Amino acid sequence: EKLVSFVEDKKHGAGDHDDNDDDSNGWTLGYVYASGLIVGAALSAVLGTQYQFRVNRIAQQARAAVITAVYNKSLSISAEAKAQYSTGQITNLMSVDTQQVMNV
Repeated sequence: EKLVSFVEDKKHGAGDHDDNDDDSNGWTLGYVYASGLIVGAALSAVLGTQYQFRVNRIAQQARAAVITAVYNKSLSISAEAKAQYSTGQITNLMSVDTQQVMNV
């Protein structure tokens, strides 16, 4: 309501009265709003970066856990099973399995 009356006063030229207290309050309030926007944007950037960092760290820990589990399982494969595939094929299968689990 104050904003509408302020704009209407300026539009019709009625805002030329000598009321320094009201004018200084308007400027002060403008600076407060501008400062709030700047602080909000900076806070959003910092918190967004922290969130992304923590999510990436958790994802890396989960990936490491899956890789460890697949590796430990590969150590328990019998020699006859290992003879069916080359080392490269086994490594590729382990990598694909890990990637598929991480994509879920």
